[in-house]
Amino acid sequence: DLGIYYSGTSDVPRYDRLTQTSHGHLKYASWYYSPQSWLMARAGLTLHKKKKLYDHARFVFAFQQVKEGRNDRKYRSDRLRQRREDVGIFSLNAHFDKSFGNGQHLYYGGQWDYNKVNSTGIEQNIMTDEARVIASRYPDGGSQTHQAGIYFSYKKNFSKLPLSLLTGIRFSLSSLSSNFADTSFYHLPYTHIKINNQSVTGNTGLVYRPGQWQFRLNLSSGFRAPNLDDVAKIFDSEPGNVVVPNENLKPETLYNTDFGIKKSFGQKADVEMTLFYSYLQHAMVRRDFLLNGKDSIVYDGQLSKVQAIVNAGYATVYGMSFEAELQLVKGLGFKLNLTYLKGKDDEGKALRHVPPLYGAVALFYEQSKLRIELCTDFNGQISYQNLAPSEQDKAYMYTLNNDGLPYAPAWWILNLRGSYAVSEHVLSSLAVENIFDKAYRPYSSGISAPGINLVFTLRYSF
Repeated sequence: DLGIYYSGTSDVPRYDRLTQTSHGHLKYASWYYSPQSWLMARAGLTLHKKKKLYDHARFVFAFQQVKEGRNDRKYRSDRLRQRREDVGIFSLNAHFDKSFGNGQHLYYGGQWDYNKVNSTGIEQNIMTDEARVIASRYPDGGSQTHQAGIYFSYKKNFSKLPLSLLTGIRFSLSSLSSNFADTSFYHLPYTHIKINNQSVTGNTGLVYRPGQWQFRLNLSSGFRAPNLDDVAKIFDSEPGNVVVPNENLKPETLYNTDFGIKKSFGQKADVEMTLFYSYLQHAMVRRDFLLNGKDSIVYDGQLSKVQAIVNAGYATVYGMSFEAELQLVKGLGFKLNLTYLKGKDDEGKALRHVPPLYGAVALFYEQSKLRIELCTDFNGQISYQNLAPSEQDKAYMYTLNNDGLPYAPAWWILNLRGSYAVSEHVLSSLAVENIFDKAYRPYSSGISAPGINLVFTLRYSF
C-alpha cells in the first residue's frame, strides 16, 4: 500500500506573549508561529504466506518533511526576528509474527529512524528589508539523530488455566550529533555535541481471568535518550529565562509496575481499577544552570536567567485510574472514568507534565440507529504551591490567584452529542460542546480551549 499526506496551517499568533510592561506598553508588537507544513510519503508491504520464520510480515518505509518557524518583533521596533526549522525524517519498520500452537505466539521486529534538522535565524528590518543573521533555535551547523532497535515478544495462553503470559525484550541504540557553526552569539564552550546511548529494556505481564473477574500484573522498564530539544535547543522558555544546551545530559530509565482488577456483572455493568507506580532514574528536568560560570546572559536583547535540561537523581510517578459502565434500564447507560496522578523529583518538587485529577461522566441512550450522550469533562485544581518550579513564573499561562500568583484552576464543561445511522453506509452526528460557553485552559497548554462549539459530521463508509 502507498500513501501521500500533506497538511498546512496559517500563521498562529501567541497572544500570551503580548503582555504589558509596568509602564503599560506591549513587550512585543507581534509574536506568531509561521505556517507549518507537513508532508509524508509512505510505502507498506504485508506478506500473509506462512514461512518457517513467520506467519505474517509487515514492512513500512516512510519519509516526512516538516517546516515551521517562530517570529517576533519587540514593541516600537522595526526589526522582525524570524527563526526557521526544516526537518527531514526517514523511517523503516519491520514486524513479524509466528504461532506455534498450544496458545504460543512470537512477535519480533526492528525499526530505524533518521532525522536531519536545519535551523536558521534572520532579523529583517520591516522598513528597509535589510537582513542579518541572528542566533538560531537549534545548532546552525545542522543536527542529525539516529534511533534503532530490535525486539522480541512472547505470548502464552494456558489451556488448563484461565491465564495468559506476555513477556518481551528490546535492545535500543540512539545517537545525536549537533554542530554549532557560530558560537559568537552565546560564546558556548564547545562547537560540537555528540551523544551515543544504548539500552536493554523488557516487560513481563500476567492476566488471570477466573469467571467474570480479571486480574492483571505487569512489570516493565523503559528508556528515553535525550533528544535534540533536550540537549541542544536555545530558546526563551518564558520571558526572562533562556534554556541553553547541555552536552552532559544522560538518558533516563523508567521502572514501572501496575496492577489492575476488572469485574463484569453480566450485561449490567463493568467496573475496572488500575494502580501503578513508576520510578524514573536520571529524570530530565529543567533547572537553573551556569554557562561559562554565569547564571544570566543577554538573549534577544534581554538579560535572562540561564536554565538547562539536567538530570535529577530520580523522580517518582504514581496514581490510579477507575472506569465504570452501568446499564440503568434498557437502552439507558452511565459511564465514568477518573484518573489521579502524582509526581515528584528527588527534591520533592512537582513534575511539570503530571496533570491534576481529570475524568469524564456520561449518561447515554441507545436504541436501534440512534445514540444520544450527555457528557461532562472535568479537571481538578493545581495550586501555586503544587505547580512545578518551571511553571511558577509563567503568569501568562495560568490564572492568577488572590495573591497575584499563577495556578491552574479546576474546570468542567458539558457536552451533548448525538448520532443516527441513516443507512448501512451513512452515519450522521451532531454535537454541541461546552454548552455553557465556559472559559478554560487544558493544563500547561497556555492556550484557551474553544467556547461553545457546534460540530456536524456526515460519514460514508464503503
